[in-house]
Amino acid sequence: MGEHTYNYLQELSRSNFQIVNGEPDIIGWEVKNETGVYIGEVYELLFEPQTKAVRYLVVNLEDNGMNLGAKKVMIPLGIAHLHISDDEVVLPGLHIDQYNALPDYSKDEVGPEMEVRVRDIIGSPAALRMEDVISEFDQHTFYAHHYFDKEKFYQRGGALRRIIVCAFLTMDGVIQSPGGPDEDRSNNFKWGGWSFPHWDDIMNNYMAKITRSPYDLLLGRRTYEIFAAFWPHQENNPTTETFNRIEKFVVGGTGTDISWKNSSLISADVVQELKKLKGQAGPDLLVYGSGKLCQTLFQHQLVDVLHTLTFPVTLGSGERFFQEGTQPVQWKLSDSAVSGTGVFLASYLPDGEVKTGTM
Repeated sequence: MGEHTYNYLQELSRSNFQIVNGEPDIIGWEVKNETGVYIGEVYELLFEPQTKAVRYLVVNLEDNGMNLGAKKVMIPLGIAHLHISDDEVVLPGLHIDQYNALPDYSKDEVGPEMEVRVRDIIGSPAALRMEDVISEFDQHTFYAHHYFDKEKFYQRGGALRRIIVCAFLTMDGVIQSPGGPDEDRSNNFKWGGWSFPHWDDIMNNYMAKITRSPYDLLLGRRTYEIFAAFWPHQENNPTTETFNRIEKFVVGGTGTDISWKNSSLISADVVQELKKLKGQAGPDLLVYGSGKLCQTLFQHQLVDVLHTLTFPVTLGSGERFFQEGTQPVQWKLSDSAVSGTGVFLASYLPDGEVKTGTM
């Protein structure tokens, strides 16, 4: 294992340590997915004795409502949401295949190989096809990952909705028709599908991280129509299952067809209605595409998180992401990555007024 020393994790209930005053003892609490389906219960907490930091929940999947095999599995603390008012833990965004692929928990078998295996399975369904050989394991670096972020475990229960924009754009700011030739041919746009050649596992993992927490969709009319024509008709697709189940809020005219189940129309007093949604407790509101809607969000400073995937393409024409009406705002980079195909993936948070100076 190289020069790093592995500090073996301990089970909290069988140690001399106890929960810090003011924090709930969640052992025995029910565990559910984001739709309320029973997954199991918290069997144990695994902590690192040297730092006294809890790293994993051990979840007993016996008698669950998802037809999962009866076993115990390790779940990194940071992907779970603690709902104190309901005495339950919510695990959003995990697929049945991921639960089935997680190794059976046995205290004697917990080590670097098992921890990396759990991380890779949780990280992406694509990881189910990966076999990693671990030559070194630095726990300090490993636990710095957001999967082990304790604050995420405690912060989301009962939280107000945020508006999260996820945009695919070219280097010159075009967002029109990234997914296919017929997605949006308005104004004789002929470059539809420009994002397709650039997707790789790094991008898939980044997108999986964005959608790991519970969310509803907030879409403009045109993007909603594109989604409604495609996603409900895909078979055995986890994204279809999610999109069919969650709420979809559509900003459009009164004649907009919202027959896709769990869809609601926002056609009047749009800004006030969006502010009302943000003032409610509930899942975040995830925006894809929806160029005109994004202009409204930027103009009224309603965006709480901005994810941009900038592709190494220039087109010279097409609908632009930032247009007139966008307000001056300073943004703070919160996460980033670069794909193997040259796509720059970045996440930003609003950071107050624009700061100026002289170079």
